[in-house]
Amino acid sequence: MSRFTSMLKRLQPRRKNCRPNWVPSILELLPPELILCINDFLELPDTLCLSLCSHHLREVLRSPRAPVGDTLLKTTMLSRIAPDLPHLFYCSSCARLQFTADIVHPSVYDPEPFSSKRPRIPKRSKRCPEIDARSRGLKHGPFPRLRVGGWLSSSYAFAHCHLMAAMKNHYHGHRYGPTAESLAYRKVRELQTDPLVKTLLSVDTRVWASGPGKDGAALVLQIQKWTLFASRIDGDTIVDDLRGTSICPHTRVCYNPEDGDTTRTTEGWGFGHGHDYMSEHLRCPICDVEYQLRLCDYGAVGKAFGIITWMNLGAGLDVNDPKWTRVTVSNLFGRPTAKGPKEASTMFQEASRLQQRGSDPTDLNLSFLLGNRYRRSLKLRRDNLYSSVPLPRPPSH
Repeated sequence: MSRFTSMLKRLQPRRKNCRPNWVPSILELLPPELILCINDFLELPDTLCLSLCSHHLREVLRSPRAPVGDTLLKTTMLSRIAPDLPHLFYCSSCARLQFTADIVHPSVYDPEPFSSKRPRIPKRSKRCPEIDARSRGLKHGPFPRLRVGGWLSSSYAFAHCHLMAAMKNHYHGHRYGPTAESLAYRKVRELQTDPLVKTLLSVDTRVWASGPGKDGAALVLQIQKWTLFASRIDGDTIVDDLRGTSICPHTRVCYNPEDGDTTRTTEGWGFGHGHDYMSEHLRCPICDVEYQLRLCDYGAVGKAFGIITWMNLGAGLDVNDPKWTRVTVSNLFGRPTAKGPKEASTMFQEASRLQQRGSDPTDLNLSFLLGNRYRRSLKLRRDNLYSSVPLPRPPSH
């Protein structure tokens, strides 16, 4: 026993040397009188948050306590604390801090009524409507989320918790919950209804940062929706099937920005004449979603129509961020501009270059749409439906 005790004594100095030195913040080095003077200009939620930073500040501020039953003060305080906690996020529906590790992938976040994709959610988060879709009821009201898929009837529902978790992992360098890379998604559906042959949905995410820190960072989404029609179908029939297709919550494929008619657009492009055409970069005037239309003729394989959209979802720390609310609110409609600034697509390409990732997944998507490569790269979920989480590797050239 004495030998064991002497061994512990020899190890004890090394343990003390390994401990990091505590460095007080600049605010703690100020005189207590000056701290109290600064506190006179702060609101009560700021004072409570400041008292949680250290024991010294709590003693100087005389241990402030929140009034019992003040729900507004509680929610305000939690919403201000949450951005600095990488492993937690604030749920405005249940007014609690939830774990980002419990957030499920957007493809199983809001499953269809008879879907077999039921996410496994820990018991601690089963009553949180931000995490568990089945716990949502009328008492929570409308739950804002970005539904991706349009005519593909996709269950990919991107909520603000996914945006916040991805951006927190970027800011803090930790890996709690979903990251920007893990939010990528591919889905191919083989259709048995004539004249549709196959549909493809792809979601790619990039974190764009203008510099270090949280200022100027944003999450950019590129969404590609492709439909492959039978080669014998004429262009007018395809246009009729695509009429009313949703591009964003405010814009649909029902008119051309110049002449107001999708039919004349496809005829002007020469759809069905063995050529590929793409429109200029257009922009929704309400949510600033940038998009591009493509028509491709592959002869006997079929005819493809694609919609490529780019969305700037913002920094992700505030649920009331205008860049997020404009994309999720769908009660306003507007006509797209003839040409739009290539801001979101440029941010996506620049972030892809810095992260050494492919900036244009179109080649990968078309290889899935025109061939059977997706059967090897994607997983069979149910009959005629293949999906992947996360993003598969691009083809080698």
